Amino acid sequence: MRKTEKIITTLLLLLPLSTLADGLWAHHEVEEEFDTIKEYIEEGITNQGLVVAHRSDVGGMLERTGKDLVAKVSKIHSTVEEKARSMIKIAREKIGIEEGNGAETDAPASEAAASATFTRSEVIEFCSATLSRKMTDADPANVIFCPYSIALYSTTAAPNIVHISYLQLSKIGSSSSREVLLEVEAMLSKIVTEATE
Repeated sequence: MRKTEKIITTLLLLLPLSTLADGLWAHHEVEEEFDTIKEYIEEGITNQGLVVAHRSDVGGMLERTGKDLVAKVSKIHSTVEEKARSMIKIAREKIGIEEGNGAETDAPASEAAASATFTRSEVIEFCSATLSRKMTDADPANVIFCPYSIALYSTTAAPNIVHISYLQLSKIGSSSSREVLLEVEAMLSKIVTEATE
């Protein structure tokens, strides 16, 4: 890699992802029920003669792991607090300080709170044997783009808005495969546009 390319790569890595968002993925938003848009997206995939391969409930996973994290933090906090109280008791006994003179407070342990970002968040994955074959024939590295995915999410800040995003593969893939990657993008665009109209 030449020095100029290294500098550009370093600068891109330092930029916040949101700065690059418009160049890396297409984003749509619509005021609609989440399940309605999800159904339209899946119907659009089927209308292309394709089958949904997988649905990832990203929001549910984050919620579950958030609760687990809160539970672990609370348990660690309780254990640390219990050990600290035991050490204070031992120290008091050693130097002859009686309990209950105000030196120790029984303030409740602060509880960690898991903040939710999403009300719903799912990624729908699917593939096209024909387009995938053309992609990998053009550049074997394009296998990383299989399966294609469309992300849908609603945030706690705006629960009535459904955001729909997909990668613009032609901005990421090699120039030798740009033509077929644009074909994939056109298909993704058609699915999303029909779902949001």
